[in-house]
Parts: sequence; C-alpha cells; structure tokens
Amino acid sequence: MVASIDPQRGLEFTPFVEALNEQRRALLHCVESMQEEAEQALENRDKSDLYDDTPTSDIDAEQALLLSSIAERRLEAIDEALARIDAGTYGACTRCGVAISPERLAALPATATCMNCAGRRRAAS
Repeated sequence: MVASIDPQRGLEFTPFVEALNEQRRALLHCVESMQEEAEQALENRDKSDLYDDTPTSDIDAEQALLLSSIAERRLEAIDEALARIDAGTYGACTRCGVAISPERLAALPATATCMNCAGRRRAAS
C-alpha cells in the first residue's frame, strides 16, 4: 500500500502520485503513437524512396522511434519514482540521501536527485 504522507517531513504524496500517473498515461499514449507512426512510415514507402540514399520514410520512422525511446526512458523514471513511493524512499536523493525540496518534487515529480547532485551530474557531463 502506498503511504500518503512522509511522516518525517509531513510531505503529502498524493499530488505527486497523481502527477506521476497522469504523466505516465500521457507518455504511454505518446509511445504507442510514435511506434505506430514509425510502422506506418516504413510500410508506406513509395517507389521513389527506394532510389533515394536516405528515404524520407526511413527518416520519419527513425525520428518517431527516437521520440518513442525518449518517452520510454521517461516512463522508466516515473515507474522508479512510483516504486520509491511504495518503498517509502520517495523524496530522498538517491545519490546523497538528502531530502529533495518539495518545490523540486512539484516541478519534477519523477526526480531522483536533489539540486546539488543534479548540478554535479550536469557539470560532469
């Protein structure tokens, strides 16, 4: 059963769960649409594409698959956040263990890191 409140901080999880579930539904729809679009682009190759070095249908399919993979990675982050809620670790940075600010969680409910760790990760990239 999902805890609805972080007893240590008094943080109400319900809005985060609702936001995560809404994002999850939208991303699932996006993944399905992008995969269908990729399949249609490949199925709808016309003969002129066969003589091109880079057929437009291949480019369309590649873009749709790329967008789908981005959405799938986002879905993984959402599922991980929901699992952290179930495990009672949501809201704690997965790198340093410090509490993630409620403002950051409101803006990015699937985030796993505090601002400091996220900044360090970006700086290292």
